[in-house]
Amino acid sequence: MAVLTSLHLGEHGTYMGAGFDYEYTFKDGKHSIKVRVEGVTSDDALVIDVDEKFAQKLIELIDEYSLRKWDGYQKSDNNVLDGSGFGF
Repeated sequence: MAVLTSLHLGEHGTYMGAGFDYEYTFKDGKHSIKVRVEGVTSDDALVIDVDEKFAQKLIELIDEYSLRKWDGYQKSDNNVLDGSGFGF
């Protein structure tokens, strides 16, 4: 069985209030999700404890949609002028 230790998804842009970060971590035997919206510091972000079933569902979704292909993705298109971007 695969073990997922971390996952980050974020979107940031120039549109007011548009940014967010979701971060899953498995550390010291605990699973958690941190949710942060633009303007909120990482220390003040909402942290939600989740269980192993949640982590397993994440792994299933990652596999179902071949999301591992995005690992390390980094690309820029200077012709796109909306100022939005994401990280995964």
